[in-house]
Amino acid sequence: MPMTKSDKLAQEVARSTNFLKKIVESAPNGILIVNKEGHIALVNRQIEKTFGYSREELIGKPMDILVPKRFRSQHSKDRRNFFGHPSSRSMGAGRDLCGLRKDGREIPVEIGLNPIETADGVIVLAAIIDITKRKQMEEELKKANEELERLSQIKSFFASMVSHELKTPLSSIKEGLQLILDGAEGPVNEAQKTILGIAKESVDRLARLANNVLGFSQLEAGKMKFLFEKTMLNKLLAEVYGMMKRAAEKKKIDFVLILPEEAVSAVCDRDKIKEVIINLVDNAIKFTDQGKISIRLESDKNRVAIRVEDAGSGIKKENLDKIFEGMHRRGGSGLGLAICRQIITEHKGTISVKSIPGKGSKFSVVFPSRI
Repeated sequence: MPMTKSDKLAQEVARSTNFLKKIVESAPNGILIVNKEGHIALVNRQIEKTFGYSREELIGKPMDILVPKRFRSQHSKDRRNFFGHPSSRSMGAGRDLCGLRKDGREIPVEIGLNPIETADGVIVLAAIIDITKRKQMEEELKKANEELERLSQIKSFFASMVSHELKTPLSSIKEGLQLILDGAEGPVNEAQKTILGIAKESVDRLARLANNVLGFSQLEAGKMKFLFEKTMLNKLLAEVYGMMKRAAEKKKIDFVLILPEEAVSAVCDRDKIKEVIINLVDNAIKFTDQGKISIRLESDKNRVAIRVEDAGSGIKKENLDKIFEGMHRRGGSGLGLAICRQIITEHKGTISVKSIPGKGSKFSVVFPSRI
């Protein structure tokens, strides 16, 4: 007997329905359909796996069977709101949602809702994802971050405490040495002056290290403070030159200061810029056994450049991008260079280096003359 149009239509509907069921059944997420009264009309295999029920145990049951008791009242309100204004949306936006398994265990879930128009009215298709593993990972990450923050605070506190505790006695030692060198306690012969001078240089170096430790802890904590004011750079660099000259002469290094004839000024934090140049010159002296070290000041209308060049051991190409990182060590200077970069960044400038291993390095500090 030939098929009628209605038979063909029924067959097509059956095929489409079967196809849709296969799609729902093979979906990686849990899918269930709930009617307006809140009863479960359809579930897929993933829902069975997620909640521990068979589909026979769920079909026709209230959706509340999958909701912890303390959330059922809110869930009923959410369902009524959805059917009052049906649209595709996430359920419980801004809230943590929980599902209730057959064994009584609660699991964190994400739920997406989609309304479906049928001849009997609107029903809702809910896509449910068990996010237990994600929540566990988030919690582990949170704890790890909290522990890192705690350790960072301990490190910053320790660095600050140690540097402060060092600075006071170092200052007293330095003043005492200077008094002796000045003859306050009686005549000092040349041999004694040499020994006292070496001791004073060692104290100065240790004081700079303490400042670097304190500066780096402030840098990491975001507490480094700046005082911007008009600064005469010729005078500032002359002071640095005077401070570092003895250390260079001790190693028989030709140490020169090259300044323009006209006075150069810039709005900057005087002490911080001085700290940067001292760090660069100190490193240059440390890594230069013979030859020349120069400090050069250049300027144009809008910016200034301070260059420290040495004829020292140089830096390997693979290390050039790392030397301004706090954890990188170039003979112990890593902290100082990391602080230098941060200081110059705060001045809206740049610090860079060019180097040839075995021939020397040139550090360039460039920043606007007016911030």
